[in-house]
Amino acid sequence: MKKIIRSYLAFTSKGYRIAAVICLPLAFLILRVILTLLADDPDLYIFLFSEDCMSIILLELMADRWIFGGICGKDSPRIEYLRTSGRGEQAIRNALIGDLLRRFVWMMIYACIIFALTGQIRTFSSTLSIYIVITAMLNFIRYIKTATYQQLLAFFTALIYFLCEMSFTIANYTDEGYAPAARWALPLLAVIAIVVSILTLRHMMFHIEENRYCMKRSLPEHLLHRERKETL
Repeated sequence: MKKIIRSYLAFTSKGYRIAAVICLPLAFLILRVILTLLADDPDLYIFLFSEDCMSIILLELMADRWIFGGICGKDSPRIEYLRTSGRGEQAIRNALIGDLLRRFVWMMIYACIIFALTGQIRTFSSTLSIYIVITAMLNFIRYIKTATYQQLLAFFTALIYFLCEMSFTIANYTDEGYAPAARWALPLLAVIAIVVSILTLRHMMFHIEENRYCMKRSLPEHLLHRERKETL
């Protein structure tokens, strides 16, 4: 775990950690707690929660550009360390794992807080579905190097999810509250979240290793010798 944390910190700047890891999620949680406490009308809470889903997706996908933007593309500056170090591949792998863990932990903290305020078990299933969507979209958005295209993809992903979330909410809401679909969906979504995380990590590492092979063919002999020594 120490190696994972160290590698993640190495890939993230101090400004990113302050803004995207601490300040934005904290401000988001505080604002959501205040609005949830004020939302006495269940219909208003439904809208607020669906809007939360859209905001979290936008926050995560747009902020990802600051650390892993374009990492799957060829000649990405994010994997420059692979040119001169045999340990670079493991460092990137640990950083990617750290990113998945960081995202999952803060989203579960969010779900626990909202559940404590509302008592709605559906909060956990919806939060897991958000995590799955974000993690799956990283497989596409990390090929894109242009910021504008990344932001457009993030926006449309969040918008489509918001519409699906609202449709599901309306379809499964009765006078007595939410239908029990959210309860039986929870373990299934947990399994899907684990599978998607593993597949995403493998997908990223496959392209990173492919780029590493291409880089090694272009390295001068003295750097190749240095890399062999570090790997051993």
